[in-house]
Amino acid sequence: MTPSALVVFRVLKHSSTVNSQWRCGTTHMWTNLNNDLKEAMFLCILERFRLEDIQIILKFALLEKATSLIARQLFFNIVKPLTQAPFHMANPFTVTVIHLNMNDSQIGGSAIDTLTKAMIFSKNGKGALASLKRLELYLNKIGDVGMSALASACANGALPALKELLLMHNQIGDAGMSALASACANGALPALKSLELCNNQIGDDGITALADALGKGALASCQRLELNSNHIGDVGMTALASALALESGALPALLDLWLSDNQIGDAGMISFSEALGKGALAHLTELNIRGNKIGDSGMSALAGACANGALAPGANIYLRDNNATETGKQAMRDAAEACGRKVYF
Repeated sequence: MTPSALVVFRVLKHSSTVNSQWRCGTTHMWTNLNNDLKEAMFLCILERFRLEDIQIILKFALLEKATSLIARQLFFNIVKPLTQAPFHMANPFTVTVIHLNMNDSQIGGSAIDTLTKAMIFSKNGKGALASLKRLELYLNKIGDVGMSALASACANGALPALKELLLMHNQIGDAGMSALASACANGALPALKSLELCNNQIGDDGITALADALGKGALASCQRLELNSNHIGDVGMTALASALALESGALPALLDLWLSDNQIGDAGMISFSEALGKGALAHLTELNIRGNKIGDSGMSALAGACANGALAPGANIYLRDNNATETGKQAMRDAAEACGRKVYF
């Protein structure tokens, strides 16, 4: 370990703010870090001094509070020397980042652009964050510009090991969703198991783009897809249903699908139910479509699909706050009881 690194480790070792959560690969205190520390983190990534060195930044993020003293020690004693050092210099850190949490950090398009440049910059052929498994970016301001930058990095081979991508509450619209869908259609994020995009601004155009990608085999390993609290209507739901009904079968591994609090009505629900009746999403155990505009005809279609064995045995179906009357609800209850599914109004 270099002498400059030892200076900072001594600060940490004798700091009363260091707790037992000192461990590699996680950070839960990003919002408590001051701007110097955040800037240092991005500098470390962008300069790509064997990007695993970002781990030292993440360790600082586990402090209860990052004081300005520690931030200065970090920047001047570790990050600045590293970013100015020759690339052949021996690396004192050998850890690998597997979990990066930058939630609720006011991150916008420019910061994401910096991060994605680091993701695709490589001096060892792997690219930065090549071992990352979980990326948390929710409650930021990524928007379509940031989402397009992130999608472009993924299309260029970034994040090949990523299993969980959390992008809730980020002002992402159709353009950003379309960019991500296009990247996935071309092989991006091959290991992804969970994609969480709730509380954004994704509408029918974005979901149609996603459906097209899914129909081409994108996200074949995905087990959890969250799209609640967006602007998805019948057009988008019908496009998704068409992809699911293909003989190749989109989302074959999906277990949880969340579409609550959108604008899905009877037409979309009928198309979706027809796809389910053909065997789509046979392993699904959680279907959440509460808070939409589904009436009696949509409920009847879903009831018919369940009666024919749609979804996994014991699946939970959440339908509260739709437009169905008691007649439609009872038809769904009867079908669910008969086939061993559970329905919640």
